[in-house]
Amino acid sequence: MKRGLTGTVRITTNELFASEVLMPSLHAFRQTHPRILLELVASDRRLDLAKGEADVALRAGPPPSETYLVGRRIAKDTWSFYCSRAYAKRHKKPASLGELVNHQVLGPDPQAFANPLVDWHERSIPRRTILLRQNSIATLLASLRNGLGVGLMADFVARSDPHLVRCFETAIDAE
Repeated sequence: MKRGLTGTVRITTNELFASEVLMPSLHAFRQTHPRILLELVASDRRLDLAKGEADVALRAGPPPSETYLVGRRIAKDTWSFYCSRAYAKRHKKPASLGELVNHQVLGPDPQAFANPLVDWHERSIPRRTILLRQNSIATLLASLRNGLGVGLMADFVARSDPHLVRCFETAIDAE
């Protein structure tokens, strides 16, 4: 009898990656490895792999700096400014980064996220234009869909969302 791989693998990622990247792959994984129990921790809080809080992490950004962790790039993660179709109809979508000063900007909470994209947002977007900061990418997406303002969103998610429109062509690399 062929034993195959068994055991438990704990995966951590944010809610957006869990729903848009990981979920479409899980059926094929289960077909290949039916005896592995997967535990998914979908949270914007980064679990510590070195402390054993998770076995595998799916994250945006640069690879881990710790020499005992292995990181692989699986895709390029670009972000652009988006707003809902309703917001664009009410306020006219901004056509450039400079026009964001005339809009309500939705953004990530810099205390919740430590990555180059958030650092860029903090340096580039005037504080007075920020309407709402959030500690969850999923709630940021919901805020955009509900027309609260203009904000950065991952292109791989927003491009196919029927409620959202890209404001201008400048894409920001999340790394």
